[in-house]
Amino acid sequence: MHKTDGGPLLLLDEELCTFGGVENIEMHISKVVLLWFALLRTAHNHLCGRTSKECPDFLREALLAIAQDPASDDGILTQYWWYNTDTEERLNSPSEVDPSKPVKILLHGAGGSKDDDCIVAIRDAYLERYGDSVTLIVLDFSVYVASANVLLYANSYANAPAVARDFGKFLCSLIECGINPGDVHVVGYSLGAQIAGVAGAYVQQHCGVSIGRITGLDPAGLGFNCLRPNKCRLDQLDADFVDIIHTNAGGYGITFNCGHHDFYVNGGFMQPNCADLNLDLTQILQADLSSILSPVSCSHQHSCFLFAESILSNSFPTSSCFPIPSDTQYMGEYCKPMPIDGTACMVATRRTPPYGFGPNGPLE
Repeated sequence: MHKTDGGPLLLLDEELCTFGGVENIEMHISKVVLLWFALLRTAHNHLCGRTSKECPDFLREALLAIAQDPASDDGILTQYWWYNTDTEERLNSPSEVDPSKPVKILLHGAGGSKDDDCIVAIRDAYLERYGDSVTLIVLDFSVYVASANVLLYANSYANAPAVARDFGKFLCSLIECGINPGDVHVVGYSLGAQIAGVAGAYVQQHCGVSIGRITGLDPAGLGFNCLRPNKCRLDQLDADFVDIIHTNAGGYGITFNCGHHDFYVNGGFMQPNCADLNLDLTQILQADLSSILSPVSCSHQHSCFLFAESILSNSFPTSSCFPIPSDTQYMGEYCKPMPIDGTACMVATRRTPPYGFGPNGPLE
């Protein structure tokens, strides 16, 4: 290992490489790293269990160790885009936002952008449901999360705090321009959900107010599963109301309750519309990397499409919910605060759209 001004550089002796060609080196390294992270996750779960207690987080330390220099707060290159039924525009200043309207802000995940299918589905559902009666904004921080590849996730993870601080400053500016903080609803997917939580805590600390709601769509678990509440991850303290949809807990998603109400879809791990993940070690080494990660990624992303459907139909009543009656709560856009916080609810869905079984609740 040699160090250059640009960071660590790994040198591979071509005579020692038996990967069958230079073009295959990255694929095989990716598989090795994937197995390494899988072993670290197994050790983490064995030592810590699927709980939110603080414990040695090997994954977090590994991610930070291999990450390149994270972004600084100076000149951060996030972009804020706002949408109405006719146009998409770059938002130049929070003062351009109409303070009389509720605000919806969407955040993508690692490897994503404002144009992800995941984000577009939610954006379009909001525009169909509310038209121009709400201000719809998408935060694009894709320059810092350019790939979801397991080798590059470390850089996305290391850049998340700077993105969260920038977003927190943006939220404070909105509030200073007259936006009611209670009218702000942030919807974050995967890493975007964790960024939303840190930004919510920033607003509380630096602006003295709390935003109205954060919805976490299968919040990222890699590197976050062992962080205490309010310590660089999303939890129920980050907004007046925090609701979570789990579709890949223990895969890409976080493994435990972190909101006022947490919804576990079809058990919360793998979704029935996604291929089964049942590969042994030999199959992992022989398979194409995309075939290994595709079922997991599909289940992870499914949280977005369920939420998008909920905006237009409110068709996801809970099948069981502890410790409140199951017939009093719906998952998604129209989820409501209940007298008891920290509830865990189960939701069943179909394999094909429309995913919700109903009966549909009110759209309010």
